[in-house]
Amino acid sequence: MKKLSMLLVLLMFSFTVACGETNSETETEGDQSNTQEKEESESAETESVMDHVEVVTEAVQQDDGIHFRFELINQHSEDVLVTFPSGKQYDIIVKKGDELVYQYSDDKVFTEALVEETIESGESKVWEEVWQPGQEVEPGEYSVEMQLLPSKLGQEDVEEGLFTNNFTVQIADRAEETSADGDELIRNVEVTGENGSYQVTGEVHPSIGNLYYEVEDGHNYLVEKTEIPVEGEDWYTFSIDVSIAEKDLPFNGVIMMMIFNEDRSYTVPVQLEQIQ
Repeated sequence: MKKLSMLLVLLMFSFTVACGETNSETETEGDQSNTQEKEESESAETESVMDHVEVVTEAVQQDDGIHFRFELINQHSEDVLVTFPSGKQYDIIVKKGDELVYQYSDDKVFTEALVEETIESGESKVWEEVWQPGQEVEPGEYSVEMQLLPSKLGQEDVEEGLFTNNFTVQIADRAEETSADGDELIRNVEVTGENGSYQVTGEVHPSIGNLYYEVEDGHNYLVEKTEIPVEGEDWYTFSIDVSIAEKDLPFNGVIMMMIFNEDRSYTVPVQLEQIQ
């Protein structure tokens, strides 16, 4: 009888141990699964937006001046909110050696309020500026610094200088590149009006072919590409009426009209108004 009791006690102890081991293994597997999910969640939360955005800059000389272009590309799977600490969203600095010859922000006044831009997933935001150096700038190689100046991407602070690109650009003597016969195809251009309502008149020679215009403020197109009818076989007088809604006018900046032919090989810049 005593031996039988001992045997029962041993069997019960073995069953208890086995159950304990099974529960322990289940708890361990559960803990590992929870830990893995937690690590994956933390990894997703700590993934930097900076790794999924790219800024592309370029400077190209055209007939009407040097065209600067910023493009901020959102390669993230989600939309990105870009915050600027003021209305100064970018700056452009051009130097000849150590001599400063152009800075976009000179003599400009910017709002001190925050400016926010949302860039959708897979999309981009473009900023453009045109510098008309005039005859005082000698042809040659110039150093260019283009700075996009956001303070935040989403909730992440942007390190100063992160979106700054430095490169060189060759500025040619445009006078040497004009046609040998010096043909003038657009002349006597005049502008009247203000505060978004303008009339532009001038004369165009029909040999220019199809003629177009567009209006922009250096950041956005205010009037998309529009054809100007050209008639007859001699100089033709054209008149363009431009109307821009008050809400679309820039806080400060220059409203420019570009008049150009089909392939933009002949371009005439026309300043409609400078808003400050």
